[in-house]
Amino acid sequence: MGMKKSITYGISLISILIFFYFGGCSLKYLKDSEIESDTEIFKKSSDLILQKKYKKALLYLEEIGENSPLHSVALMKKIKLYYNQKKYSEAYRNLVNFRKDLVYYPYFKDYYYYYFFKIKFKQKKFDDIIGNSFFIDNVYEMNIKKELKIVLARSLLKRKNYREAYEILAKIVYDKNNYRNDRNIKKFIWESLKKHSGFIDKNDIKLLKNYSEKYPQKVKKILLKNRYKDLSEWWEIYYSVSSYNDIIKYQNLNNGIYINSYSELIKDDNRKKNYLEKFINNKKMKFYREYLYNYLLNYQDEKTAEILLNNINTFKNEHKRKLFHKYFRYYLLNNNYQKLDKFLSIYINNDLNIFDEYNKAKIYYWKGYIASYKQKKNIEGNIYFNKAINAYPLSYYYFRSLEELGTNFISYTEEGAFLKDYKYDTNENFSKMIRILSNLNDYMTLRFIQKFISDKFLLDNCELFLSTYENNDKYRWSITTAYFLRKKYGNFKKLYKYNYPITYEETINKLLTRYVNFDVATFLALIHQESHFEKEAVSHAGAKGLIQIMPSTAKRIYKTMQIEGPIDLFNPNLNLNLGIFYLNSQLQRFDDKIYSLAAYNAGPTRVAGWRNSFGSREIQEFIELIPFNETRNYVKLIYTKEKIYKILLSN
Repeated sequence: MGMKKSITYGISLISILIFFYFGGCSLKYLKDSEIESDTEIFKKSSDLILQKKYKKALLYLEEIGENSPLHSVALMKKIKLYYNQKKYSEAYRNLVNFRKDLVYYPYFKDYYYYYFFKIKFKQKKFDDIIGNSFFIDNVYEMNIKKELKIVLARSLLKRKNYREAYEILAKIVYDKNNYRNDRNIKKFIWESLKKHSGFIDKNDIKLLKNYSEKYPQKVKKILLKNRYKDLSEWWEIYYSVSSYNDIIKYQNLNNGIYINSYSELIKDDNRKKNYLEKFINNKKMKFYREYLYNYLLNYQDEKTAEILLNNINTFKNEHKRKLFHKYFRYYLLNNNYQKLDKFLSIYINNDLNIFDEYNKAKIYYWKGYIASYKQKKNIEGNIYFNKAINAYPLSYYYFRSLEELGTNFISYTEEGAFLKDYKYDTNENFSKMIRILSNLNDYMTLRFIQKFISDKFLLDNCELFLSTYENNDKYRWSITTAYFLRKKYGNFKKLYKYNYPITYEETINKLLTRYVNFDVATFLALIHQESHFEKEAVSHAGAKGLIQIMPSTAKRIYKTMQIEGPIDLFNPNLNLNLGIFYLNSQLQRFDDKIYSLAAYNAGPTRVAGWRNSFGSREIQEFIELIPFNETRNYVKLIYTKEKIYKILLSN
């Protein structure tokens, strides 16, 4: 009897377990089916948005249920669509629903604050924005924070709180990490300036410079209300808005800024220099430092170089940096390595910390170069080359210094662990949503989401974002995003993979069978620099395609190569073919890769002229002496990127 009961009990227990197992499988199947259905619906809505069929897209988005991993992103799309269609009540209704999802997706709080402010402003509910201004403190992303501060300032302007609006906008301008030259900010600052009685703090005088050209008389009026005549900025702006006749009429030879302003009216360069030289010993004049800086910046010769060495500690840090680059080139151009060495030593001993890592590496490199090449002090030179390597790894001067030391840069970089591994910390709910979007190849939605998530969550899920961008030929997005994350968090291997994509390799290899003086790394570096791998890129000058070829240049190459058919510079194979042919022709002319790259950017006539002007020099010196910032940086960047690509290709 007892055994019977036991068997019955056992059978019942097994039946229950089987029920739960198959029931669980059924539920999982149903859940997976729902996800699959929601995914299909979401894909249809995305396709309709690309076709600009927004009403139909909204109908599909409404079908995605609350339990779907795509519910939050569906709400985000609906809010954006309703907002763009000026249906602000509908947008706000969906935003209220979206707030509930922040429990599961707290990374999207910036999105909520962003659209709360934007919708309220469009609804003219300015008091709601002002009353909830504390939201801004909770925003993580700096660009979103800046946008919300602008919306808050505009709301204050609408409520005639001009002083408060002005103070918020002025702080944005002073935030060097966040401010970009934004015309809207300038416009709103000017609106607030005009209406809060024109009285401003002495620290804000420099803001008026933005408006001196467009509103000279109004700016002058504000200046005369705010007579901060002890400030150099006050005088600089005052003279910039003064008429030619006023500057001539009201001489002030005891004011260095007046002397600078008057000198700008002299067109003949020799007369201008003689005029400025007259005041060199008048050290008691007001704003002598500003006068001296202007004189030294405009004229480099033995006399001004000596004056600089004796007065270098007189200047502001920003002026010291500008003078450094001017006189570095002056000493190098005139082969005055002894004075250049002394000049570099002064900056190393007193002012090295005013420079960023790149320019610190530059100073160390050139100390090493002079010690090794000009003073034959190889041990001292090697010490400075090693300092340059450590100052800014994987930069132009890093690779140059390794070359000077005769070190294999590939093995050194790998063994030195300059490319690090990173342990990614992903959130399952968030990653699941991103993974679905990535599998759908929905790069537009991912790009939209990227704007609102924190940089750390972007880093942890970077591969899903960046691989989707690459799969859709949005290399510029993947490159710029990877570069930003790399600069903020470090040189992680995975980020380098996306910062320096390897593509078109097969096409390049085929073409290089005809051009043996180049390799794949050179052309990957060239494409990276020219177009960020965007095959339909067009420059402001009209250059097109992967290697940015001008149509007129393409026509000449077509004739030379005797190619028939239409010139489609957006065709990657054709663009690369023409580009490699042209660069190879420059190499045949100049017999050096660096010269040919400089000619590719600035034109062969200029490069030939520079070589004649500079005389016989080491290639390192030639690069530094290139007078065009763009071309000089271009050559350095391609040299650096070529080395990085060689490291990546070796793996």
